[in-house]
Amino acid sequence: MKATYKIGAINIMALFLFLADRVLKVLAEKRIFDSSNLAFGDWFKFQLTYNPGVAFGMPLNYYFIIFFYVVIILILIWYLVGLYKTARYLAIFASTIVLLGAISNLFDRIRLGQVVDYLYLKNFSIFNLADAMITVGVVILILISGKKQK
Repeated sequence: MKATYKIGAINIMALFLFLADRVLKVLAEKRIFDSSNLAFGDWFKFQLTYNPGVAFGMPLNYYFIIFFYVVIILILIWYLVGLYKTARYLAIFASTIVLLGAISNLFDRIRLGQVVDYLYLKNFSIFNLADAMITVGVVILILISGKKQK
């Protein structure tokens, strides 16, 4: 498969995840889903929550959070530009989903002053697909960077 097709497929998958998160946030805010209909027992369900803090609800100054998001997004864009010159497709995918997850949450912060969370996982947290994209992308980047250094 040509490199441009691989990059295109990566971008389409990442964009699909981004759009899915945006749609789920709108549905959560409109309370379209009843958590009892979308629950897997009491350990995983759809539940609307607003998070004014950062990871796991840690409180920080709003302007600092926005500044932090913008800096991270700019660094990720710079890193992605460099990755596009390589054939490191897994790193490109991981960086792209981290970038789009951060952008999705930044949209919420600018629009609402907080992030819309909608996935409840018992004994863990309430999060959204963008948070999962960021977490999975960072884990992949850590794993491939550790593998590369060996």
